[in-house]
Amino acid sequence: MRWQIPLVVVLATFVAVSCDQQPVEPAAEQVAEAPAFNFMNGPETAGPHVVRYDAGWVTYWDFPPETTPDGEAWTVVEGIDHTDNMGFCGGEGTDTPLSTQDLLKEDRLIRREMRKKGPAYAFHSDDFYDSEGNRIWCGIMDLQIAAGTGSYAFNSSDVTGSITNTVWGGTFNAWLIDGVTGEKYHATSHWKWQWRPDGSFFRVLTEKMHIK
Repeated sequence: MRWQIPLVVVLATFVAVSCDQQPVEPAAEQVAEAPAFNFMNGPETAGPHVVRYDAGWVTYWDFPPETTPDGEAWTVVEGIDHTDNMGFCGGEGTDTPLSTQDLLKEDRLIRREMRKKGPAYAFHSDDFYDSEGNRIWCGIMDLQIAAGTGSYAFNSSDVTGSITNTVWGGTFNAWLIDGVTGEKYHATSHWKWQWRPDGSFFRVLTEKMHIK
């Protein structure tokens, strides 16, 4: 049985993000809007060292049959504009890079990850995995159930696992449209776990997921 957790595939290619073009015509009585929160353009916070970067990482989620519209297991991939565009499929990288902030603090590494409006695709898990449970990334786009956009956020109190009790978790949301019927789906996952590096303790604090 596969764990229902987000997994990350590292791609070698890093992607630059371009700014949207702004209208050149003057607008009357424009009201300045506060920028949306983004730790990537925030000031260096207190602490020994802060590192921020964009990386070409792809995330995916396995949704069990009891959480999906058709009663079959689904896998939702987020962050890649086409699975054949992944490096080991002969492609060039991701369409929407994942923004990451690492805070190095004594004996631990605190991490935050965030991506908004990345491409997202849903597959039946039987098509996404082979008979031995290995992921099939290349050449499967014709088997997609639905497509759309997704957003992802992740936090960990220590990704190295060096502290006594590590707490990590995050949220994922994808808004998908069935390519055949036009039906709209909302895939969501929210999880928070606590564990010890030596494996002597593990607890699920929150774990919810569904596609409706």
